[in-house]
Amino acid sequence: MISEYLELLKNSPFFFIKVLLCIIIGCIESYYDIVKMEIHSYFLIALTVLIVLFNIFIDIKIFYVTFFGVLAVIIIYLIIYTLSSGGIGLGDMVFCSFLTSIFGIAAGIGVLFISNWLAAMTLLPFILKKKVVGKTKIPMIPFQYAVSIGIIVLMYSTKSI
Repeated sequence: MISEYLELLKNSPFFFIKVLLCIIIGCIESYYDIVKMEIHSYFLIALTVLIVLFNIFIDIKIFYVTFFGVLAVIIIYLIIYTLSSGGIGLGDMVFCSFLTSIFGIAAGIGVLFISNWLAAMTLLPFILKKKVVGKTKIPMIPFQYAVSIGIIVLMYSTKSI
């Protein structure tokens, strides 16, 4: 079922343009997140809404996959944000929602969990040396971007069944 939706997304018109948009915006937002610890939230929100609405004209199935994916990612992030007392930035939610609008619900939730796992494994030596403590701000966009590049590579390297 998930592979069916990923195949539908991959074969949709303008998917390559959305992937290029993801690569370019991911680079820019990763830079801003690392250097300034901020992202262009309003721009990403507007772009996410435009991509989701644009999917109505391509295929209604793609619209549903991206629309409900964005909603699921937002709900999961808001639950995490509430439980962690603001320990996770809402900019991470906005960028992950943007990625979900391009890749759909399965990839969006995958980005959410795999990027957090990747960040935890990368920061583990610093946590053990006590160089990173509980409220240290960590740029998560580069981890989400790395996972999205992995998704792009996997989508284009697998054969259609």
